Amino acid sequence: CTHFHRRGRLVVTTMPSYLQGGILALFVAIVAVFGTWVGLRYKRVYLDAWPPDPHYSSVFMRMTASFYKPFNACKFMRENKLSGKMMNYWTEGGFIGWGQDADPNTGQTPLQLFMDGRAQAAYDRRAFDQWHQIWGGGQHMAQYQLELRKYQRGQRKKQPVLRDFYPDMGKWISQALRNRDVWVALVPQGQFDRPFCRALEYNSEWPVVFINNKQKLFVDATTEKGKALFRGIGTGNTLYPDEFTRALNLGRYHLMYDRGEGAKKKGLDYLIEAYELNPTPAPVIEVLGLAARFTPLHTEVTTFCQQVVDDFDTQKDALINQDGYRGRLEAARMSCRHLARLADQRKNVAEAAKYTQRAKALSAERDWQGARTRW
Repeated sequence: CTHFHRRGRLVVTTMPSYLQGGILALFVAIVAVFGTWVGLRYKRVYLDAWPPDPHYSSVFMRMTASFYKPFNACKFMRENKLSGKMMNYWTEGGFIGWGQDADPNTGQTPLQLFMDGRAQAAYDRRAFDQWHQIWGGGQHMAQYQLELRKYQRGQRKKQPVLRDFYPDMGKWISQALRNRDVWVALVPQGQFDRPFCRALEYNSEWPVVFINNKQKLFVDATTEKGKALFRGIGTGNTLYPDEFTRALNLGRYHLMYDRGEGAKKKGLDYLIEAYELNPTPAPVIEVLGLAARFTPLHTEVTTFCQQVVDDFDTQKDALINQDGYRGRLEAARMSCRHLARLADQRKNVAEAAKYTQRAKALSAERDWQGARTRW
């Protein structure tokens, strides 16, 4: 029998060798380009100079953002043998516990935490709710938010100002802490502008006894331990982890609390010393926030700001390749803003515009640096 259908044949075709080589070359090129990009990115983020911090710049510190943790605040607690109950930001609780000298037999830390990062997972829900209410400003913050909503709906003519609620909020927070026998409160830099910190700053019974670029530590000065720690700043009995922190806190103490003759000048001198020891934003913030309030210090404050800007501009090429560059940049930016305001007050339009543009350029560079140092 003869089939009238043509038999099909399995035909195996092979890709031309030149095309195979092209695809392989493209694949190798993609891997090489991607690998180079990853390598350069890794080098820039983890091995090059570290702009955010001049001291804690290891690969581990960068990968875990541990350079934000309260290393020196914990050292301050240890050296001054602080004990009792404290208020802390919940995500820092574990580190604060680790940073203390625990009892070798019981494992209990001298300063007992209000909360740690485990929050509801390890604590009673009511404990977390209490922490959240106190840290959030309680009923006074709720009242502000209610008044704000009324204004937004047109039920109130004048917009409420949060700052007006701080004095009463600070009293309420103080009482809430005392009801729980808390006499120490540690606040991280990221929370400096939040209601808890701002309100407590309005309460003179809770002075700051430790401040650096990353932390503020308040104490209840109506307690014996708090009073001794606060007075010890002036007498030298309160110990600080390094000369920079000591000068910074002495400057703040003399400017805010010392009523003696020449105290304000002494405070400014300490802040300038602190900046020279560690050119970072904290001393500049205190100079502009405290020293600038006193008319007799205006000339020296202006000279200081001008020096900060001039030194930064002169040394920038070298500074940009050093750890902690962002601190110098931010100090120069704040100084430029201050100089721009002064020029504006003197009706010096050209100088005001110059420093305003300089401050904007530094802000843009700061943001660019921040983007470059994130993976």
